[in-house]
Amino acid sequence: MRLLHVLGQHPAKTGSGTSTRAVIRELKKRGHPQFAVYGLNADQEPVDVGCAYEAVVFSEEKDGQLLFGMSDTMPYDSLRFCDMTAGQYKRWARKFLRAIRRAVQAFAPDVIIGHHLHLLTALAEKYTDVPVVGVCHGTDLAQLRGNAVHRAHVRKGLAGLRLIVTNSPTQVEEVAALLAYPKERIRVLGGGYDPAVFYPGTPPAPPPYEIVYAGKISEHKGLRPLYHALARLPQDGWRLTVAGTGEGEETERIVALGEALRLPIRYAGFLEQEALASLYRRSHLFVLPSFAEGLSLATLEALGAGLSCVVMDWPNLCAFLPQAFSLAGQITFVERVADQPIDASHPDFFVLVDRLQEAIGKNRSKMFSSGSSTGIIPTDEITWAGRVACLESWITDPAFGKGNGKGETKNNE
Repeated sequence: MRLLHVLGQHPAKTGSGTSTRAVIRELKKRGHPQFAVYGLNADQEPVDVGCAYEAVVFSEEKDGQLLFGMSDTMPYDSLRFCDMTAGQYKRWARKFLRAIRRAVQAFAPDVIIGHHLHLLTALAEKYTDVPVVGVCHGTDLAQLRGNAVHRAHVRKGLAGLRLIVTNSPTQVEEVAALLAYPKERIRVLGGGYDPAVFYPGTPPAPPPYEIVYAGKISEHKGLRPLYHALARLPQDGWRLTVAGTGEGEETERIVALGEALRLPIRYAGFLEQEALASLYRRSHLFVLPSFAEGLSLATLEALGAGLSCVVMDWPNLCAFLPQAFSLAGQITFVERVADQPIDASHPDFFVLVDRLQEAIGKNRSKMFSSGSSTGIIPTDEITWAGRVACLESWITDPAFGKGNGKGETKNNE
């Protein structure tokens, strides 16, 4: 089966990009020819996504606009969909639609996989005669919740999707409600990790007790309460490594907070999968205190690398993850106090700090007393091979692709 992937983001610096490349890799192993169309700013290098591709490049000089980001804060310069004007949409849509049409004509896909239930997938559904599968990555739902105009447009554009796949069972209800889409055509795909890359190691015995965070350097990711929680721990030999990047004053404020609290923090920058996995194998604890997450592939990868994890009780991850991990004590879920960033002026800010301190402190004490990490072997349920096998079964089902009324390519914009 010939598959065309469409992704509006830079495929190397976002969770959706990482998962898209993983899906492409596993589908390639299964013998499916693939092509990808993805977005890029002019100052970014093209990325090998594992198959032939066309990068749709945006330039402030030539187009008067940058790429639009599925999160309001991206790890690179981008525009926000909530600020998109009619003129910007027309330019954005024209460039992507031309690339999609070129790919459809030259590659002749059997199925288009639209990554994100948003405007780009709606374009592919509306203006091609190829069956389209929509993939929910979580950030798309946040965009739809916050933008009624786009929500109405996307809802209409995605009505004919042959199938929608989501991160977790909790997203099925939300997708059905936001898009007025039938639940019987929604499947839970979830995410995974690559066991050839993320596998347990043997970190050096502490001290230092190596803590690792992977994600954007932003308020949304909960670094402010994390830094305050770490400042309360005994300063007797722990270190935090931050694997990720950020932009602008927000990132500068967070870095400045760590310096003011005199925390032993190392900023490693953005790390490719192999380098991140190597860092995990040298670490003892993974911490991700985001106020909201989709499925959190970073957490699945940390579990695959055998790390103990302290994360928030995000509904999607709690519903998707096999209970074996929490029963074995490899993951600790911290109760959230808000879905949006809060600071020290919020009455629950230090409640959250207390909870993070307790969870990290318990894991640290356990590590110092036992001298080893948990390191259980994850099941096939959260590997990419297992998840993509499910996706393949859905799109190769003889019933797939029937009944949405498509019959001709539409040429109007």
